[in-house]
Amino acid sequence: MENNNYTQEAFAETEIKDGDKLRNLVYRKNIERLEPVHHDVGIMFIYQASAGILSELEDKTKTRPYLDGYKLDISTIESLYNTYGQSGIGLQFKFVFLTKQEYIKYTGDNSVLESSDIPNVFLYIVATPLDNIGNPIKEHFVLFNLNYPFDITKIILNDTDYSNLCTNYLVNSLYHIMSAYSYPKNGSVCLKYTWNNVKEIMNEQNSDGEKYQQVEFILGEVTRYKILSDFFRRNPDYGLKEAEYKQAYSEHERQITVVGKYLPEEIDGKEGFFDMGSLYP
Repeated sequence: MENNNYTQEAFAETEIKDGDKLRNLVYRKNIERLEPVHHDVGIMFIYQASAGILSELEDKTKTRPYLDGYKLDISTIESLYNTYGQSGIGLQFKFVFLTKQEYIKYTGDNSVLESSDIPNVFLYIVATPLDNIGNPIKEHFVLFNLNYPFDITKIILNDTDYSNLCTNYLVNSLYHIMSAYSYPKNGSVCLKYTWNNVKEIMNEQNSDGEKYQQVEFILGEVTRYKILSDFFRRNPDYGLKEAEYKQAYSEHERQITVVGKYLPEEIDGKEGFFDMGSLYP
């Protein structure tokens, strides 16, 4: 199961594939109905994780070592884009494990102390801009669930702390549980997202033509193709570009990933979900 070279391979790739693949791979055949079917597929990814890889983590640890959602303000994304968008190729979202005290220290959010089922160590995501050849720069940002205004001039996670988090992630028993579930693939390490896709998030509008205020990352699992093909077979108004879908996702089935959701959510209007980037390894 273990591959000592896979982390280097994952980080050495210089080309980021287009991020929000669901938007282009699934569609409605009836052009008069414009609701995005990728919302439906996003829901599948989320609940596949609930029944699959996240359930495996809970069963093995008797805890819930993850958060239900990871929120960030659109203004935070804009700040990153305005600072780094012209000097690199995108953002990397790295999976790490934080202790409750580290989480509170970095985010100012002490809600984890109120959740008895969340253990002392749980899954979190750290963002790092990528340079022009795809390497992470030495500036790492805690973005999600902040209880204070984001300030891009304050790098609160230094490179040494970040490196330690990356190393500890790979040796943590939770990561080994995910790798065993995803076998023959290893557990997911990170996602990469192009600046063009980041700009799309910034400019996305709700059904009233207003920009969204926040996005929420929700843990998902790349659903087996058989489930997707059955869904489209039973829903003839929907279309799936099968060859492109297989190319984008088939190598990542059963791996943990992230699905994004725009906030505030519209109950009777547009429900915005998007696929968060290229998954590595």
